[in-house]
Amino acid sequence: MERFDVVVLGGGPGGHAAALEAADAGGRVAIVEAEHLGGQCVHATCIPSTIISGAVRTFIDIQELATVGITAAVDTFDLGRAEARRVALVRQLQHGIVASLKGAKVEVLAGRGVIDGSTVIVGGDRIGWDQLVVATGSRWEPPAIAGVPAARVVTPDAVHHLDRVPRRVTVIAGGTARTAFSLESAIVLAISGASVRVVAPGVRLLPWLDEITDAFARQELEMFGIDVALGWSAGTDPDLADADLVVAPDERTPFVDGLGLDTIGLQTGPGRAIVVDRRGCTTHPQVFAAGDVTGGVFLTQAATLLGRAAGASAVGRTGPAVTDIFPHALHLPEMAWVGLGAEEATGAGWDVVTGLVDLSTTAASVAAGGRTGVVTLVADRELGGILGVQAVGAGAEEIVGFAAAAMQSELTVSDVGSWALWHPSAGEALVDAARLAEREIGAG
Repeated sequence: MERFDVVVLGGGPGGHAAALEAADAGGRVAIVEAEHLGGQCVHATCIPSTIISGAVRTFIDIQELATVGITAAVDTFDLGRAEARRVALVRQLQHGIVASLKGAKVEVLAGRGVIDGSTVIVGGDRIGWDQLVVATGSRWEPPAIAGVPAARVVTPDAVHHLDRVPRRVTVIAGGTARTAFSLESAIVLAISGASVRVVAPGVRLLPWLDEITDAFARQELEMFGIDVALGWSAGTDPDLADADLVVAPDERTPFVDGLGLDTIGLQTGPGRAIVVDRRGCTTHPQVFAAGDVTGGVFLTQAATLLGRAAGASAVGRTGPAVTDIFPHALHLPEMAWVGLGAEEATGAGWDVVTGLVDLSTTAASVAAGGRTGVVTLVADRELGGILGVQAVGAGAEEIVGFAAAAMQSELTVSDVGSWALWHPSAGEALVDAARLAEREIGAG
């Protein structure tokens, strides 16, 4: 029986990061993956969404330039050809993941790993482990919508694989851990020729957005000819049964089914998640965990960071303590957010100040074609700490990326207001928002 210093179950972002971190210490490391290295992020969600959305964004840019005679107009967006390009690019990325593991001398074992005490069974073979990292990810809960056949209800990842564009589509806003990939699906399908409407059960498109940000997001969708309906209920929607396709939010749950956790006495917590601390340690001294299987934030950046921490802990190193501040972003419509909105922060008891910047007045937005948008920064009046940032419009991802870094570093509005960024850049709007919030604190 082969034995490894560290065995990692799962080859997604968390498992990949853990394996590389453990191998860096010089130990013998194996990673076990039943499907494809890279996990759901590479093959179903983040990367495919980025590739398809990027192609749509380029199509939109060409159309905008055509209106002023710079380029020729393009009549249609071919979702099938975009999908073929996605397949090729994902394959290229997967090759890079394989190469990184090979370069680190991590042994890749194909098959589903099942824990059996101090061993793991993979495809009938038994391997021993001294330390174990569980990173088996999550699985989608099959969406069920009353009155709609199951075959017509899909999650956003399935949109990339459609062999034809449906005529009528209903997209339900929202998602696990404040993701909103269904909105990207709405614009991709609308650009491809479908008649699309987006529905949300509450008074906001996305309940964690402030009113002004949410209004801009709805406006972005409507610009693509998408109908937006708030206060929606499946039971009172007469058009739902007529939709050729219903895109439901990507609700997920930690994947521990048949894993054999009971053979090592490892219990799961709420939602069947494996409970870990900020360094990926479980209640078992030789078992660590990372990624979606630990519940919480179902995001690649969270899985990767916790994977590094778990891999380091497995070899006795002090890895990074995992933050709870993670940025979220959509490519379509261009929007991003991190932390608390003003309404959430106020409801949580903070004495809030805000800095709001109209993106249509910034140099970067004008240079990008005169696009509209808004940035809202939320801060604590007493200490000036940044509580959250929301952005809709050109450069939203960049703006919120800067904001997340500032929040993770515990910078204040005064710190961010003193930044000198490239001009013209989208990030300058964050600096302006910080200065406005600082001014409000001074006037307070």
